[in-house]
Amino acid sequence: MNAIANLFCISLLSVVAESSETSRFLPLDHWAYEGIRILRLAGYLEDLNPLVQPYRRDDAANAVEALSPDRMPAALAHWARLLRAEFLEGDTPAWGVWAGAGARAATSDRADPLRPAGGDENLWPFARVAGWIAAGPVAAEVVVLGDRYLDRDPDGIDPQRRIGRTETAYLSVSTPHLDVVAGRLARNWFRLGSRGFLVSDAATPYPQIGLTFRTGRFTLHSFAGELETLGPDEVIEEAHKRYLGAHRVDLSWPNLVVSFGESILFAGTQGGFSLRHLNPVEVFYFESDAPPEDLVQNLMLNGSVWWRRGRLELFVEGQLDDVDVNPPEGADREPTSYAFALLGRGNLPGGHGVEIEYRQVAAWAYRTPNHVDRYSYLGRGLGENFSDFDRLGLRGDVLLPGGLRLSPTVVVLRQGEGSFRAPVPPNPEYNASPNLFLGVRERTVRFALAGRYQPRRQVWAAWDAGVNVTRNRWHVEGEEATEFEALVEGGVRFDLQGSSGN
Repeated sequence: MNAIANLFCISLLSVVAESSETSRFLPLDHWAYEGIRILRLAGYLEDLNPLVQPYRRDDAANAVEALSPDRMPAALAHWARLLRAEFLEGDTPAWGVWAGAGARAATSDRADPLRPAGGDENLWPFARVAGWIAAGPVAAEVVVLGDRYLDRDPDGIDPQRRIGRTETAYLSVSTPHLDVVAGRLARNWFRLGSRGFLVSDAATPYPQIGLTFRTGRFTLHSFAGELETLGPDEVIEEAHKRYLGAHRVDLSWPNLVVSFGESILFAGTQGGFSLRHLNPVEVFYFESDAPPEDLVQNLMLNGSVWWRRGRLELFVEGQLDDVDVNPPEGADREPTSYAFALLGRGNLPGGHGVEIEYRQVAAWAYRTPNHVDRYSYLGRGLGENFSDFDRLGLRGDVLLPGGLRLSPTVVVLRQGEGSFRAPVPPNPEYNASPNLFLGVRERTVRFALAGRYQPRRQVWAAWDAGVNVTRNRWHVEGEEATEFEALVEGGVRFDLQGSSGN
C-alpha cells in the first residue's frame, strides 16, 4: 500500500494550509449516536447526513450548538444537555486520553438474541484505552480494545493475539471542502442504527485511506482498504491478498438525500494494490473485469434514499451484487445476488415514534464461485453479516425523562441455509438453485423489549430481552422451540483532556 501512503502525504500537504476544522471522528460505538439518533428523528440536528457515519466531532458540535434544551420536552432536553456537555463545554481541547470498560451478557454464544447460537449463558467483558491530539487541521487518535467476545464470536476470527488489539488508529486532515484520513476506523453507510449493505461496522476496522469532498449539495465519499490474505487451503489453491475500494455520491436537500455507491473487492496472486481502484472518481462498473484481467474481482452497486414529509420518514437501500443477463444457450440462468431494505417511521411529539422495517438479502449475496472474493473481513461481513434471509420488524420507541428509552419490538426472521462464508457449489447445482431460502427455512418470531438508559455521559446500559418462537430450528424440519433470549450491555467511560496552553 505504498502508493496509498504517498497519495495521503501529498493530500496532507495540499490541504494543511487551508482554513480548517478539527478532524477527529466520533467512533460508531460512542454513546452520543443514541442522542443524535433520537434528536434527529425529533426534527433536530438536520445538518448531519442521515445516511453516512462516522460523523466528525466538529460537524456534531456545529449541529448541537443550535439546540435549546429549555425549549424542549423533558425527555429530549436530557439528551440535548448531554450532547452539549460532550461537544461544547470548556475550551477547545488539543489533546486527551480516555478509558472505558464494561461487559455484555447473553443467553447464547452469539451477541444477537434474534439469532442465538446455542450454548450456555455468557459474559464478555471489554475495555478500551485511547489517546488523541489535535493541532489545527490535523488530528490523530489511537484506541486499543480488549474484548472477550472477539475470542468467542461464532461468526468471525479473533484478531487479538495479546491482551487486545488496535481498534481505531488514524491520522486525519480536515478543511471545509476536503477531509483525508489514513488508518483504521469503522464506517457505516446507511441509517443510524441499521447496517448498510455496501459498507458497515459488522467487521472489525481494517487499514484504509479515505477522503470526503463536499461542496454545496454534493458530497463524495471514497476509501480504499486492505483486507486479509486468503488461502492456500482446501478451497483456494493459491494465496490471495485482498483489497476493497468503495465510494458513494450524496445529493442532499433539507428533506431528501439521494445516494449512489459502488464497491469492488479484488485480489491477485501477484503484485499488490491496484491504483485504478484507488481513484475516487473511477467508475468501478466499467473497470470490473476489464483488461488487464490480473485480479479476482467482485463488484457491487448500491443506492439509498432518505425522504421526510412532516413526521413521516422513509429510508430505502438497494444493492445489486450479480445478475445473469445473458446466460449461455441451453444453460440455466445464474441466481441473482441482491439486497434491499425498506423502512418507514412515524415520529410522534416528545421523541416517541413507531417504525416498520423489511430487509431481504439473497442466498448468494456477498460471494461468487471464486470464493476468494467473498465480501468479508476475518469472517465478518463488510456489509450485512448474514445472507439468505428476510426480516420484518415492528418497533416502537417510548422516550422517558432522565435518559431512558423503551422499545417494544416484534420481529419475524426467515433464514435459509445459504451463507457467504461457504463456498459456491459447482454448476449445474449453483445455476439451478433459488435466489432465496436454500435448504430448510428456519422461521423465528421474536417478542421483546429493548431499551437504553443513559443518565450521564459516563454511564450507560442497554438491553434486548424477549421470547423467540422458532420453527424448523437449526434448519431441522419439524423442530420447534420457544425460548427466552436476551442481551444486556453496560459500561462506563472517563475522559481527561487539555488545551495547548495547559
